[in-house]
Amino acid sequence: NYLPNIEATTRVGYKESINNYINKYLGSTPLKALKTDNIQAWINKLHQRGLGAKTIRNAYNNLNAALKKAVVLRMLPYNPCVGTVLPKLKRPKVNVYNTAEIQQLLKATHGTTLYLPVVLAVLTGMRRGEVCALKWSNVDFEKKIIHICENRVHGEKTVIEKAPKSEAGNRKIPISKELSTILSAARMEYYNDAAAYGPAFRDLGYVLHNEDGTPYHPDSLTKMWRVFMDNSSLRRIRFHDLRHSNATALIAAGVNPKTVQQLLGHSDVTITLNTYTHVLPSMEREAVDTLDSVIFNTVPAAAAK
Repeated sequence: NYLPNIEATTRVGYKESINNYINKYLGSTPLKALKTDNIQAWINKLHQRGLGAKTIRNAYNNLNAALKKAVVLRMLPYNPCVGTVLPKLKRPKVNVYNTAEIQQLLKATHGTTLYLPVVLAVLTGMRRGEVCALKWSNVDFEKKIIHICENRVHGEKTVIEKAPKSEAGNRKIPISKELSTILSAARMEYYNDAAAYGPAFRDLGYVLHNEDGTPYHPDSLTKMWRVFMDNSSLRRIRFHDLRHSNATALIAAGVNPKTVQQLLGHSDVTITLNTYTHVLPSMEREAVDTLDSVIFNTVPAAAAK
């Protein structure tokens, strides 16, 4: 009844959660027979299966929302999810490339179809779906800005394009000098591809495109990356970790986390800080050392003693 009011991408996640984790274990239990003990046993079972705490919490949130609605509709006297204990969330470990590894990556992918998406991910921190959805109309060469306003993601039956999930996701990313040069060459290549393919080329304006001009499927980009990783001597990471590598490099370089948050499109700076805490200790050390030099370089030696 309520799925039509939910975004297509969210519906996919809910259906997978319901089919794989809820119905599979609790689907045969009559609603009125469902007790807190049943739900706690279900949580424990998922945990024993090795599911991550976040996956379990997502399934629990689906079930909890449904049972809350059951109480509102007077189908249950109380919500049996109340009183259960969930596994603790662990801070996700961020796997990133350092500067030397990024340089090796760019050298290894140069001249291949993977080079442009890698450059975009490394230099801008764009998500996979944002890279696949980027159009030339969103690249302002004059003002040197990339407008992020669309994301290619999985819908229920096919890939769809949608606005970013939060307002912060709609953002402007400055184009660096190097990126401007790379994008200019890529735009010229786009026109060459269109001319070479002929009348059947679909001039849809996608920066990343197949031979016929159609956009990349997000999974195609992931497959390309995995094939590259399988045949590369570089340390294995996910394509999404290039986004993490971008953010880590920015923070390590002393860029204000609030600025990093805006560039990445995080809705809250807390998300940025929690995700990249591994970089903060070195920044804290630099901060106190900087304060030391400022104070003791300006205070007379006698007073300092």
